[in-house]
Amino acid sequence: MGEFFKKLISFFLALLIIAGIFVAGYYYGPSIASKLWFLRKPHTAEQIPDSNPHTADEVVEVEVLESIDASGAGAIEISQQKVPYVVEVDFTPVLLEEAHLEKKLVIMTQKATASETAKKDGLFSLAVFKQTKAIIFHGEGTFYVDLSSLSSSDFVIDNDKKTITIYIPKPQLTVRLLPEETEFFDSSNGTLRFGEFEISPEIMTTLQTQGIERIKEILDSDQSTWETVEKFAKLSVKEIYEPLVAARIEAALENANDEYAVPPSYTIIVEIKGK
Repeated sequence: MGEFFKKLISFFLALLIIAGIFVAGYYYGPSIASKLWFLRKPHTAEQIPDSNPHTADEVVEVEVLESIDASGAGAIEISQQKVPYVVEVDFTPVLLEEAHLEKKLVIMTQKATASETAKKDGLFSLAVFKQTKAIIFHGEGTFYVDLSSLSSSDFVIDNDKKTITIYIPKPQLTVRLLPEETEFFDSSNGTLRFGEFEISPEIMTTLQTQGIERIKEILDSDQSTWETVEKFAKLSVKEIYEPLVAARIEAALENANDEYAVPPSYTIIVEIKGK
C-alpha cells in the first residue's frame, strides 16, 4: 500500500513538472520550449513582430508547426517572411515645380472707395470764379502670395514625424481702379463761375494715383482683413499640395511593385515666414 502511494505521488510530481515546462515554453519564448519541439508556439504572418527601421530587404523568421503523419506528430518548419516597410518618397522636385507654376496665388479680393477733389481757381483766383469736382474712385484690392519666390529651404520634410512644413512669404496687396464705377459730383462752385469744368488728362492721372494710394491705405490698415487673408493663404497652399503629395506617394508605391510596401502618411503644415 505504501509503495502505491509513492508511485501516485511520483506520478503527480511528473505531471506538475511537465505542466510547468509547457507554461514556461508557451509564455516565455523559446528559451525553454525551443529544446522541446512539441511545445513550440507556432507563428503566423499576423503575429510577425514589428521592427524598426523597416527596409525593403528586411525579413523575419516564421515558425510553422507542420503535421507529418496521421498520428498527429509534427515538426517545426522555419521560413523567412518579408516585413512590411514604408516606401521612401522624394517630394522636393514636385513641391518646387508646383510653386513656380502657381507664382502669384490669389487669396481674396475686396472692394473699397476713396474720394478726391479736383479744383479750378478761375479768373484772378477769386473765390467767386472757383470750380470744384468731387470724385469717388471705386477700387478692388487683391491679396496674394508670391509662391515663385519659394526655394528648397522653404520645404522642411521631417521623415520621423511624417510632416512637410511649407514656409510661405507674407501675403501682399495690390489695388486696381474700376473706371466704369468712378463717380463725379460738382461741389462748392463760385457764384460767378462760367463754363464747364473739364479735368485734364494730366490732373486725372494724378487723382487716380492718389485714389489708388488711398484705397490701399484703407485696406492695408484693416487688421482683421489681414488675419483672414493669412488664414486662407495657409488653407489655399495646403489644398494645393495635399493632392500632389498623395500622387507622389501613389507613384512610389507603383514603382516599388511590392505587396509589402506600405505608404507613408504625411501631414502638411503651412506657416508664414517671420510669424
